[in-house]
Amino acid sequence: MTKINRTDRLFVTIFHGGANLYSTELSGLSTIGEIYRQVKDKTSLETGMVTMRLRNSTQGWTQQHNLVLTNKNKNTTKANHSSGKADIPAKGDSYPSLFDSFI
Repeated sequence: MTKINRTDRLFVTIFHGGANLYSTELSGLSTIGEIYRQVKDKTSLETGMVTMRLRNSTQGWTQQHNLVLTNKNKNTTKANHSSGKADIPAKGDSYPSLFDSFI
């Protein structure tokens, strides 16, 4: 993966179902994880599959990433804290499906 510097000028565009969901210019970030978190916090879509196009105009490269956004529901409970198992939806909640309509 290409290195990102905090001084780089990044252009991020998020597409959902072919439509432009979010577009912005960023700087001050140095990892792809920071970019993912920034995008997740700013998009109105809580769950679903999106395409993120990342262009670094400082270094002259472009990348495309497919992301699945998930909503961290506050109603989840830990299956077993000591075993480190993943969160289990509370009663009545379910995991999102790729076949759900998010529009």
